[in-house]
Amino acid sequence: MTNIIQSNVSVVVLCYGDRLECLIKTLDSIENNNPGRIILVGNAVSLRVRDEIERRTATFNGKYSIVFSTINVGSAGGYAIGIESALNFTECDLLWLLDDDNCPNEETLDTLLECWHNNSSDPNTAVATRRKTLLEHEDPLDGWVGGLPINGTCIGFHILNLISLRIIKDNNSPTCLPWSVYGGLLIPTLLVRQIGLPRSDFFLYGDDLEWTRRIIISGGRIIPCPDAEIVDLFPSWNMTGSKGSNLRRRISDLEAFRVYYEVRNRTWIARHYFPGNRIVYFLNRSAYLLTSWIVAIRYNRFKRFCLIKRAILDGEMDQLGKMPENYFYGK
Repeated sequence: MTNIIQSNVSVVVLCYGDRLECLIKTLDSIENNNPGRIILVGNAVSLRVRDEIERRTATFNGKYSIVFSTINVGSAGGYAIGIESALNFTECDLLWLLDDDNCPNEETLDTLLECWHNNSSDPNTAVATRRKTLLEHEDPLDGWVGGLPINGTCIGFHILNLISLRIIKDNNSPTCLPWSVYGGLLIPTLLVRQIGLPRSDFFLYGDDLEWTRRIIISGGRIIPCPDAEIVDLFPSWNMTGSKGSNLRRRISDLEAFRVYYEVRNRTWIARHYFPGNRIVYFLNRSAYLLTSWIVAIRYNRFKRFCLIKRAILDGEMDQLGKMPENYFYGK
């Protein structure tokens, strides 16, 4: 790909907390990909991360743009800020989204652009990179974000799961994805203007799936680019804890605030995009809560069960937004 095409790409990098070492590696790799502009969103970053961001801005005059938020606005708010800032640059035709720990190789952007060009440079088509870390999950899409839930599902549970306990893998890469994560996504600005910004009121978790699902609803496509890969330098939050079921990990391993936002936002997505029959949903919901109660009693985590129940109710009632710390009661 030519530098003219690369110069029309703006990279939006969401930086959080004190992950300086990851950020340095990621920014070095991004610079080697030679995009037109790099927009850094400093979301409640530490002083040393802020210093590194400001140093790069001064060193590469005109290459970097920075936006700081002193309060934690989450992934949803952070990407909304960065994407909106990128849309203000008229010379920007494509956005490339990365977390501060998503480290591309030197040819990742070229590979993505070639893939997009091979698809007629379609302004309604986004291109997703392959995430090696997703291979560690038993993912039916083999390294891509998983498939869609069945209509009427409650937090991934459906009574049909009792009939078919396994999803048979297809060794072939999918031709289109049903949705995607932010990290590594190349998306035309025209498509972004069509679907709007991420929902800031999701705060954390699921906001990328909801946002990219709008691409499909609007008639667009998300195509995978198997040859374009990024390395996640920091383990994903949902890959920690025991190797048991997701429910067990929510009950016994994960932090309360993570469980709340994941369950609430997944409930909202399911009820708005995959509602299904109300009676079927009620049966799935009842079965999931009953199983949650049993697991909570087993691990002496009844307050965690109450938190999950509240998160489901908030998702059903459209009670979104960032919640105060005292909202996450229990261990």
